[in-house]
Amino acid sequence: MKLLKISLISFLAVFSLVLSPAVFAEEQKVDESVKVSNIFIDKLNISSQKDNLLDISFVLKNGDGAHAYSKISVELVDFNQKIVDRYVLPDTFTIEPNSEIPNNISYSAPLGLSGDYSLRLLVGNDSGIPLAANSLRVSFNRDSNFIELIPNTCFLASSSNNENKVAIDDTLVLEKAENIILSFQIKNNLKENFKLNPAYETHKDNLYGEIIDQKYQKEEIIISPGEEKSISLIMPTVSDSGNYVTQVSLKQGSKIYNRVLVKYSVGEEESVKIKNISLDKTSYKKGEKMTLAVLFNYLSSKDVSLKMNISVLDKKGNVCLPSFTEIFPSTSTFLSFEKELTSDCNDPHVIVKVTNENDELLTQKDMVFESVKKIDKTLIIDIVVLALIVILVVAGIIIFFVKPKNKKEELKNNENTNNEINNQ
Repeated sequence: MKLLKISLISFLAVFSLVLSPAVFAEEQKVDESVKVSNIFIDKLNISSQKDNLLDISFVLKNGDGAHAYSKISVELVDFNQKIVDRYVLPDTFTIEPNSEIPNNISYSAPLGLSGDYSLRLLVGNDSGIPLAANSLRVSFNRDSNFIELIPNTCFLASSSNNENKVAIDDTLVLEKAENIILSFQIKNNLKENFKLNPAYETHKDNLYGEIIDQKYQKEEIIISPGEEKSISLIMPTVSDSGNYVTQVSLKQGSKIYNRVLVKYSVGEEESVKIKNISLDKTSYKKGEKMTLAVLFNYLSSKDVSLKMNISVLDKKGNVCLPSFTEIFPSTSTFLSFEKELTSDCNDPHVIVKVTNENDELLTQKDMVFESVKKIDKTLIIDIVVLALIVILVVAGIIIFFVKPKNKKEELKNNENTNNEINNQ
């Protein structure tokens, strides 16, 4: 029983020492002022490169303000300052205030690039607002054999109206949802037939925005040796009105030879765009003040009064800040609020609605500021394993020193008993 008590005390002591810094660390205090972004990309470096596959390391630093729904993107810019490739990583994350986080990402540049480029690393939110950027030089050595997308041959057209046509860098405007035709020319510089499969990924508003689930027809492009071929791909659009972008990748297996960005709009555009919502923290206690900022713009030239309704829930769906409404002129672009919370609020869910004078909903945006300051499951396992090892070591020491002593006392007692019997 005594051994069990000693073991339990050792376990609790070790577990509390290891766990307490992660669980009971105080939330860092931040300045009350709210900025659109105070994020920096530091120590940007290409840690390794094999052909077109790059491993990129950097440190993401943030000052005041928490930013939800953030993503990392990579751009390649040639010497003419033209973006030759753009790729947004799919992972979405929250950037905590006063944080410094090392990062490592992998990026596959299209095959066939040659020469020096500027690799631009960016952090943006789901509205496409850049929050931070940094760049460095990168070089590619192209083999003489490659698949080439002929510059200045890409354009978009409406499937119902051939005259509604724009260059690939412009946005195709559609009155209603209909198919889009993407046309371009591609050249096979190889000495054999080559097959390519188009892959599509559509986002709301921009490449940082929500991915729209769509079904596309599977196609195969076959190009003969030395052939320069005109290609037309038929792409379905999204039925709901709004702005969209579709990234078209020309692939063979996992290898990407070209990426093309298609931009289009369907129907009437929203009159109000909420560009960014930021908080000063991601966790609050009852009675604390939350500083909340909203960046937006009104696209119409008409001068009117607008209403912004804001409410905040916690991660369980309970109200931690009752909804309130502010009236503001349409010429405003930035509003900031400081409100006292009525209850604890972890992982705040902010709901912002903008209405006109007639209370008609113009736009709505929801953002969840999910804290990343959580104990990782692997860390918990490591802690438990470490604690069990300590218990076994302590138990072994106790057994090693206590058991021999008890054995000696038992032998001595037996010897005394035998001597008493012999004397009788």
